Amino acid sequence: MATPKEIKTRIDSVKNTRKITKTMELVATAKSKKAVDRVHASQPYADKVTELLESLASGQLDVSHPLLRKAEKPKKVLLIAITANRGLAGPYNTNVLKALLAAYEEYKSRGIEPVLYVAGKKAVNFLRFQKIPFEKSYFEFDDRVTFAQAEVVAQEAMDLFESAKVDGVELIYTRYFNAGTQKVVNRSLLPLSFSAKGKGPAAPYMIEPSPEKLISALLPRSIKIVTFQAFLDAAASEQIARRIAMKNATDSASDMIKEMTLMYNRARQAKVTQEIAEIISGVDALK
Repeated sequence: MATPKEIKTRIDSVKNTRKITKTMELVATAKSKKAVDRVHASQPYADKVTELLESLASGQLDVSHPLLRKAEKPKKVLLIAITANRGLAGPYNTNVLKALLAAYEEYKSRGIEPVLYVAGKKAVNFLRFQKIPFEKSYFEFDDRVTFAQAEVVAQEAMDLFESAKVDGVELIYTRYFNAGTQKVVNRSLLPLSFSAKGKGPAAPYMIEPSPEKLISALLPRSIKIVTFQAFLDAAASEQIARRIAMKNATDSASDMIKEMTLMYNRARQAKVTQEIAEIISGVDALK
């Protein structure tokens, strides 16, 4: 059994750890609030652009654009996975990497070559450990991701697709739904497709320039917005996952301190009892 001094040292160590996890929890809480606000602020714009494109496409216009190209037999697909640069976020990174690995193996089994672009050091380290080749990595994304940063990734994906170097682009990230729900999703980015809910006669209004030109101008913008929204979702989900992980760690540390305090009191009582017994035995020996 450990001595009271050893147990006291352990208690102090766990208390120091609890201070760190509590601080990290508070920081993650503040960051998650800001990240969620950015998600909510950008969502209406993204929804409106998509709605406008679907409204224009509802007239069944014969629009030809490289971003609408659909390969009958795709040979290559670009997978863009978004993870974090840091850990201590519970299963956040693990879940994204599992989805990436599953998509990678699925495409290979179908005879389609997957090309990997990854954001975050966790994805890079994982792929290197698994000896899975990847074409490009990004480390500059954090909880304050900008549209310009996401635009670079979107433009590179569009360039590959328009030049027919890949026949599809897929985003793998953690999507933010609400404060209690964040799920890993595989979202098809290219080729673009629109829902069928708007099908019917063309809208009864005139558009300048023509709907075809407007669609061609909006398509690249739509891709950039969706990519930016994915990075915002990932940032918010990461901070929420880190807050939950640090709260669980803090609660576990508190439970450990309670248990070790009880052990300390028992060990101290046993030591005092032993000392009293030794004193009594010594007194009896002197009689």
